[in-house]
Amino acid sequence: MWLLFLSDRAVVGFDCNPMIFTADDTGLWSFTKYLDQRKAAPSSSRGSQHLESAE
Repeated sequence: MWLLFLSDRAVVGFDCNPMIFTADDTGLWSFTKYLDQRKAAPSSSRGSQHLESAE
């Protein structure tokens, strides 16, 4: 895992998926969010409608 400090209170970590950690006023670090979030996949019902119309 590697870390990149963005500021005194924010760090990016990477372990197969980049993550942001932030520190609060007491210096306690906590996970904030993943940077590489996947977008929602299209619904399967839409794809099946497309297949039915092609037949």
